[in-house]
Amino acid sequence: MHFWQNVGFVCLAAALVQNIVVADRVQHVAWLLYKFGPEPGLLTAGSSMLTIFFGATGFFVILGMVATKHLCGMGTRICYWTNLSVRMSMAGALIWGAFVMSDFVTVVTR
Repeated sequence: MHFWQNVGFVCLAAALVQNIVVADRVQHVAWLLYKFGPEPGLLTAGSSMLTIFFGATGFFVILGMVATKHLCGMGTRICYWTNLSVRMSMAGALIWGAFVMSDFVTVVTR
């Protein structure tokens, strides 16, 4: 049981870091929009960074779902936190994915 609790906490920490990074990027683009106006390509995103971001997100979502399944089966309270980490990771990926698909972000090959 301790193993899955630790996995749940790691997934929650990863989701928190991911959401802080995404919120920072959103704030940065909002500041650039305020400063320069709505122009295409205000922010660049490297293709390798996007691959790592979405790959790590997918890994932690799957790991969090497995931990949630094990912890909810044991009847522990931490099941809520692992479920929250999965939802936070998916929300962060959805927001960043929508941002990347907008005109404000230009994807460059790096």
